Amino acid sequence: MKDSKLDVTIKIDENTLEFFRKSKVKVNRGEIDTSGKSGSFIVMTAGPQTGRVVFIDKPIISIGRDDDADIVIKKTLISRDHARLVLTGKQVCISDQGSTNGTFVNKKRITRRILKDGDEIQTGEVVWQFFTEELSPNKTVPATVDKKSSDFYTAVFNECEPYFGNSTRQFLYRQIAVHDRKTPQTISLSDRDELVKWIKISASLFLDEPDTIALVNKIKTIKK
Repeated sequence: MKDSKLDVTIKIDENTLEFFRKSKVKVNRGEIDTSGKSGSFIVMTAGPQTGRVVFIDKPIISIGRDDDADIVIKKTLISRDHARLVLTGKQVCISDQGSTNGTFVNKKRITRRILKDGDEIQTGEVVWQFFTEELSPNKTVPATVDKKSSDFYTAVFNECEPYFGNSTRQFLYRQIAVHDRKTPQTISLSDRDELVKWIKISASLFLDEPDTIALVNKIKTIKK
């Protein structure tokens, strides 16, 4: 029979969580040993096994202190069943399992979140970074923001960047080239309503509903 005292998770405050975030190591994609595998994976950037690479290669991967977890982390700030990574097609979602100290994505506490390339995940004192093959540096990204892009495209890019960061070009490329059959140079204000429709659909896969609505409303107000 297990000693119940071993199942108690120590509760920590936000200042302590921030300390662990600041202690993380910088991960460069090219330095990660993937052992020839491809697909989505997470890398531990702060914690007991810094540098550990875990591939997301099955439908559900559990993270916790319990011996039955797929990723076992024997730290008292981690709950027995802390969080789960759920793989659906090429999409990866992380969900918190009612943990004591919560699960954070890019410093924001979440219940459930679809992950995008480069996202930072924190469970207790452990910090991970998420990578996905689809947005790897080896992929060609035709869309860029430069002096040749239309004023409208640049304005849309500037509204999207706070939400998507380094993935903004990839995100907009799909909306503009795939859905609207346009380029950063040819898209204009007359395409705004059609673009808003696709951005709303696609952004909802990555962002919480309030953020999606806020982004769409900002783009609707662009007048150049």
